[in-house]
Amino acid sequence: TIGYMLQSKVDNDVINWAYAYSAINFDVLKLYTSSEPTMEIELLYTPIMRITEGADAVENYYNSMYISGLHGFNAATFLSYFIKETGYFYFFQVAILAIIIGIMDKICLSINFKGGHIFLLMLTTLNVFGNYYLIVSLLYSLIAGMILYFISDIKKAREKTLLLKS
Repeated sequence: TIGYMLQSKVDNDVINWAYAYSAINFDVLKLYTSSEPTMEIELLYTPIMRITEGADAVENYYNSMYISGLHGFNAATFLSYFIKETGYFYFFQVAILAIIIGIMDKICLSINFKGGHIFLLMLTTLNVFGNYYLIVSLLYSLIAGMILYFISDIKKAREKTLLLKS
């Protein structure tokens, strides 16, 4: 069990997993900061890379950025790839991602797409465990949902105006 591996005195697996995950996150991040940054900004490009260069290019990118964890644990946070790419300047990429996510959330709220807003909030809470914003299938699902919702909203508005004219 995780309690045995940690040599924990707490007899609760949930608390032991939470402790192990949060403590190991910092140690794994230390591995990333101690490695030489690539100084190539590709992570923010991976959703577009999937279209232009194919899924193999994205997989090769993630394989090249991978650092094996500590004693079988690789609990890197969403910051890991940003740190691996640009070192201590990772906050510039995080700021760009925050602006992009903020714009997408603002669009969701402006077209009254509550599902998209809640989806972004869910991805935000999952960022404790990894970078879920840039998972291609999730990002494209959100964009497709926004487009379909906007189209259906236009159709509803058109039907409403036709009913008012009748």
